[in-house]
Amino acid sequence: MEGHYGLNLLCPVHGYPLKVGRWTYLPDTMNANSRNPRLIHYISGNVILVQEFYECSERLQGNVIFGNRYLSASKEVLSVLPECVAKEFAIIMQKRSGFRLCLYDYLITDYQGQNFMELSEGIASMNYREYLRNN
Repeated sequence: MEGHYGLNLLCPVHGYPLKVGRWTYLPDTMNANSRNPRLIHYISGNVILVQEFYECSERLQGNVIFGNRYLSASKEVLSVLPECVAKEFAIIMQKRSGFRLCLYDYLITDYQGQNFMELSEGIASMNYREYLRNN
């Protein structure tokens, strides 16, 4: 499957081409579901990450279903991208959310010794200032 950047993505386990499956589009915020979009925390405001599912095109032995499935921002998919492309996705993913590496760097360098409330207030202040600049 040729996607963005003209890349053919291959399954990191089998080496077969990955095909596009569904999108993470369910707006169900009350239940944990892999098809829910994820909130990505960022210094200048948060974003909603909507991902594609990729499926390995190799069929499992004896099954009519396809093999491995991956979300497009998973570490498995990012590992098969060229380094120059993978660097554009500087996100640390968690189960239901994630955060940009620049937020992580900011927290470990500028906010050492502060409690969670102080961290939250500082990030909220930066988000609000960015919102005012954009509106």
